[in-house]
Amino acid sequence: RDGPEPAPPRYEVEAALVMQQENCLAFHTDVREIENYIHSDAIREQWPAANWKNHEAFTDVPDTLAKLLVDADGPKWDEMDAKSRAKSKRGIKVKLNTIVAARMTPQRLDESDPNGVIRGFLRAIGAQLKNS
Repeated sequence: RDGPEPAPPRYEVEAALVMQQENCLAFHTDVREIENYIHSDAIREQWPAANWKNHEAFTDVPDTLAKLLVDADGPKWDEMDAKSRAKSKRGIKVKLNTIVAARMTPQRLDESDPNGVIRGFLRAIGAQLKNS
């Protein structure tokens, strides 16, 4: 999902096609993207110099963080070409989904995902595995 409801999820059509296939699941988040479920404290622990503020449900976390880190440590974001920006954002996205995600705790997940979306995804996947 790229925007709040009532806008449809960005990949609604693709997800519907996946769901039509046997033993396949597709999910939509209730936030911009999966990185929005990463607790701000986990981000601050990884990059204390970034001075990361708490993010909102539809903050572009990888983009915002990449800008902060580049501006603090190298050439200014606005001076970088599009290819360099994309590379920087991809690198941040990988670290968010590996190193920083490993800093998540059940309590942090409760705080960053009060609706239980991630746990719901995991339960559905677990049920699908039991049934296949």
